Amino acid sequence: RIPHEGMPHAINRYAGFVLPTLRETFGMVYVEALFSGVPILYSQDRGIDGYFDAQDVGVRCDPLSVDSIARGLEELASHAPRMKASIRRLQEDGGFERFRKDNVCRRYADILADVAEGATAKPSRSGARQIGAP
Repeated sequence: RIPHEGMPHAINRYAGFVLPTLRETFGMVYVEALFSGVPILYSQDRGIDGYFDAQDVGVRCDPLSVDSIARGLEELASHAPRMKASIRRLQEDGGFERFRKDNVCRRYADILADVAEGATAKPSRSGARQIGAP
């Protein structure tokens, strides 16, 4: 058993976090691995694909292809030290700040406020009031 505060250090000993999923909306678990300093193997066209294209933090693979996953694992294992160094630089430079809980919550609240400010109440045919554009 590892206490919560010890998890990042324990996870950082691994060469990578591997989760080639078929159905993934965003996948905060990948970001948590990056927060822990671990490179990731993730699915192309799903989840976090596209968020880190310019950074050397992991390897994308086709989750429907055993060969693609195998190549991704080989690349992850052989380049883990370089990717970990890239992740460290991003951590030091604030490259992951937008994914921190307080920033995500603040952005979400800002979006809700923008939507609420732009919404107007107008009557429907039934007489009930609906929120929508004028």
